[in-house]
Amino acid sequence: MRRSLFAVLMLLVCTSLLADGTQLGTISGRVIDQSQSAIPGATVEALNIEKGTTRRTITDADGKYIVPLLHPGTYKVSISLSGFDTFIAQNAGVEVGKTTTINATLKVTTTAETITVLGDVPVVDKTNASDTTTVSTQLAQRLPIGRTYQALALSVPGVVLPGNANANANFHGALFTDNLYLFDGIDTTDPTTGGFGQNFTFEGIQEVQVTTSGASAEFGRAVGGIINVITKSGSNEFKGSYKEVMNNDQWNAQNKGVSPTSGASFARTKFDSLVRVHAATLGGPIWRDHAWFFGAYEWDKATSPQRQTLDPKTPQNFVSVPRDHFYDLKATWQAAPSKLIVLKANESPTDDIVVDRHNGGINAIPRFAGDLGAMNIQNQGSKSRALQYSGVAMNMLAMEAGVASSKIHIDFRPFVGDTPVHQDLSTGLFYNGPSIVGFLERTRSQADFATTYFRVIRGQTHDFKIGVDYQKVRSTVNQRFGGNQLFVDKSYDLANQTFVPSQRRDYDAPVPSSSHGKNTAVYVLDKFQIGRLSLNLGVRGEKQTGESDVAAQVVDATTISPRISGTYDLRRDGKLLAVASYGRFYQNILQQFDDQFALLPPKSSFEVFNWDANTNRWIDGGHQTLAGGNGNVGTNGIHPTYLDEFTLGLERQIGRNVGVSLRGIHRSWKNIIDDIINLSPGGAVISRVFVNLPEAKRSYNALEAVFNKRYSDWGTQVSYTYSRTRGNQFGAINSDLGNFVGSKCRSAVDPTIGTIDCETAALANRNGLAPYDRTHVMRAYSAYHLPIKVVQVVLSPVLTVQSGDTYQRQTTLTAISSPGIATGNTISYYYASAGSDRLPTIYQLDFGSEATYPIAGVEVGLKGEVFNVTNTQRQIQASTLGWCNDTSNPSAACTAARASYGLGTSRNAYQAPRSYRITALLRF
Repeated sequence: MRRSLFAVLMLLVCTSLLADGTQLGTISGRVIDQSQSAIPGATVEALNIEKGTTRRTITDADGKYIVPLLHPGTYKVSISLSGFDTFIAQNAGVEVGKTTTINATLKVTTTAETITVLGDVPVVDKTNASDTTTVSTQLAQRLPIGRTYQALALSVPGVVLPGNANANANFHGALFTDNLYLFDGIDTTDPTTGGFGQNFTFEGIQEVQVTTSGASAEFGRAVGGIINVITKSGSNEFKGSYKEVMNNDQWNAQNKGVSPTSGASFARTKFDSLVRVHAATLGGPIWRDHAWFFGAYEWDKATSPQRQTLDPKTPQNFVSVPRDHFYDLKATWQAAPSKLIVLKANESPTDDIVVDRHNGGINAIPRFAGDLGAMNIQNQGSKSRALQYSGVAMNMLAMEAGVASSKIHIDFRPFVGDTPVHQDLSTGLFYNGPSIVGFLERTRSQADFATTYFRVIRGQTHDFKIGVDYQKVRSTVNQRFGGNQLFVDKSYDLANQTFVPSQRRDYDAPVPSSSHGKNTAVYVLDKFQIGRLSLNLGVRGEKQTGESDVAAQVVDATTISPRISGTYDLRRDGKLLAVASYGRFYQNILQQFDDQFALLPPKSSFEVFNWDANTNRWIDGGHQTLAGGNGNVGTNGIHPTYLDEFTLGLERQIGRNVGVSLRGIHRSWKNIIDDIINLSPGGAVISRVFVNLPEAKRSYNALEAVFNKRYSDWGTQVSYTYSRTRGNQFGAINSDLGNFVGSKCRSAVDPTIGTIDCETAALANRNGLAPYDRTHVMRAYSAYHLPIKVVQVVLSPVLTVQSGDTYQRQTTLTAISSPGIATGNTISYYYASAGSDRLPTIYQLDFGSEATYPIAGVEVGLKGEVFNVTNTQRQIQASTLGWCNDTSNPSAACTAARASYGLGTSRNAYQAPRSYRITALLRF
C-alpha cells in the first residue's frame, strides 16, 4: 500500500514535472569521546515531541551524523552506544531550511547513566549564509500587528512599504513586482503582476520566513524578497482556538488638521458599529503517531474608517465594507519513519473592496483617484491545492517532490457609475470614471522534484542536491475604462463639474485575451565544510517561454545563475561567523509582458480627438494603437532582467537565544526591460519594441544591523537599515526612457517648457532616488511574558522610525505631430532630479497586552492593542506631484499645480489616528 502510493506520487511528478527550497529542517552534529576521538556506530534518535515520530541514524567513521527532512518543531535527540553514557538534548528546535547542530561528548561508563542538556536553537547557522529572518507564530500572535503574513514580512530588515501603498512591499531595492510568495514552498505569486497572489488565515500560520539576500540555487524567478509562509499542522493532541477580533471606529482618535489647499477639516464622520473578525482552528490526530489534520477558518465583514479621495479642494468621503471568507485544510501522513506525505487546500475570497486602480495601482486608500467616480469595487478570489512528499532512503539519500495548482479571479465594477474617465494634467489625478470595468484571471500549474545525496569525501560531509521545478501559467484579461473613454484635460474642476479639455480618446471595444507561459528550472548545489569554512556552491538554469493570445512566441529565454555563499567560524564554536555571498538572480518575465502582444490588448487602441480652443470643437487626430499583435510590437531578442548581489557580514550567537549581526549588501541591476515607442510624423505609433535598455539603471546599497532574541519568556528584534536605492528606471516593463525619439513634446499647462525633443524630456533629471527609497529605517518589536500567579500576561511594544517617501516636481508632456497637433502619447517631465524632495521622517509606537487564564484545560483570555499610541499624524504621501514654472502669466491650471504640489490634501495623506483593537480568545 505504501509503495503504491509512493509510486503514484512519483508518477505525478514525472508526468507533470514547484516548490522552491526545502520546507523541512535538519539536525546534524559530531559525536566524540573524552579524548576527542570520533565515535562511529553510535545510534542517534530524533523524536518529534508533538507528533511522536522518531527518526534514527548511525554516526559514520568520523563520528558525524545527519538527520535531514525533519518537520519543523521541537525534538528530543538521544545519542547512545554500548559502554558509553547516553546523551539527551531536550527541546532542540528545528526550523525550515536551517540546520540545528547538536554535538555530543560521550563518557565511558560501567553503569547506565544519562546526560541531559538543552538542545541548541539555530539563531546562527553556519551552514546557511542567507539573510533570512523567521517570525514564529508564538511571537506573531502576541505583537500588535496587522493580521496578515504580508504585515509580518514588513517587520524584516531591508523591507519598505511606501506611504499608503498596498501590501506589496519593496525588498532590498527591488520593485514590488519582483518578489516570490510561497506557501510551504508552493509558489502563490501572481504570475501577471508579480504581487502576492493569495491571502491566508492568520491563525493557520506557523511561521513566516523571509529571505532578502544570499539565497541559494534552490530559489529563483525573483530578485526581491522570498516570503515563505509555513503553515500549521496537526499533532498527537487535539488543539484548537477561537478568536473574535473587535474594533469600532467610535473608539478611535479623530483625524487632525485641515486641508492646506481648501481649509476643509480632515475630521471624519465616525461610525459607531462593532466590527468583528471571527477565526477558528482545529487540529489533531487521525491516526496517532502516523497521521494528523489541521484546519483554519476566518470570516468577517470589516467596515473601514471613513476615507477620502484626493481632489485638492473638495475631497470626497467613502467607506469600504469588504467581506472575507478564508479557509485552509492540511492533512499530514507519516507513511514511514522517513516518509512524509502532505495534502493541502486553501481559499481566500474577498468581496466588495473599494479600490483605486488608476495608474496601474491596487490601492484601498486612494493614490490617484480625485473623486468617488474614479473608484472601483473589486471582488477577488484565490485558491490553491498541493500534494507534497519527502523521504529518506538509507540515511544518505533524501527526496522531495510536489505538485500544485492555483487560480486567481478578480471582477471589477464601478463604485459610482460606468462613465468616462477624466485625467487632470495639472495634478495627475483621475475623475468621473473607474480605471477598470471587466475581469482578470490567472492560473498556475506546478511541480518539483529534488534529491539530496549525503556523502563523506576526505573526511568532509557533502550535501549534493539536484532539483527540477516546472511551472505553466495563464493570464486572461477582459477590461476597459469606464464608459470606454478617457478625457485628458488641462484641468478638472470637481466642485463645478467642469474641465478644460485637451484630448479625448474613444477606445475600441474590448476583446478578451489569454497569454500562456512556461518555466522549467534545474539547479545543482553542494554544501560542505573545509575546516572552519562552510560553503554552499550552486548553479541554477532556467528556460522560460511565453506566447500571446494568437500563439505567437514572445519570450524565449535561457539563463544561468551562479551562486556561492559561505561562513567562516572565527572562534571554532559555531557562534561567531563571518558570512559572505555572491549571486546572480534573474527576474521572471511576468505575464503582463506577454499580454502586451495580444491581438487587441485592453485600453491600447483608440480614436484620438484633440480640442481646438479657437473653434470649440474636437478635431479627429486619427486612430492610435499603443500595443498589440498587429505587427507593430516587437521583442528584439528580450532577455530577463537580472542583478548581481554581493553581501559581507558578521553574525554572533550569545547563549541559546540571542543573536546579533551586521551585514553590507550591494545590488546592481542589468538588462532592465523597457519599451521604445516611435511615432510617425503624423503622430501615430509606428512601432513599440521591447528591449533591454542600456541606459536604464538601478542599484541598491545598504548596511543592516540586527539584534534578535528568540521568544521564550522574552522575545525581541531590533534592526536598523541604512540604504540607498538609486537609478532612472523603476517600472516593471516600461517607462518613458527611449520613447518618441525624433518627435517633439510640449506641455498643455506650462508654456515655459516650450516645444522640446521628447527624448530630452524623457531623460531630464531621471537619475536619482527611487520613489520607495527609505534611507533610514529602524524597527523594534518585543514581547515579554509576565506570569502573575495563574494569569499569564504578555506585554508587546512595536516601534517604527523611518525616512519619508521621496518625490519630485513633474508635469505631463504630450507628443505632437509635425503639424503641431497633440497626439495620444504622453511622457512625464521632471523639473528636478528624481527623489529630490522627501516627506518628513515618520515614527509610530504600537502596544499590545494579553492576559490568559486556564479553566479546566482551556485557556481563555483577552488581548488589547493600541496602534499609534502617541497619535502622531505626520504626512506620509504627497497627494499631487504636478508642477508648473510659469509665474509671469500663469493659467488657472498652472496656479493650481503650484499651490498643491507635494501637499497632503486629504486625510489619507497622513498617518492613521490612534486606534484600538480587542481580541477575545479561547485555546485548548
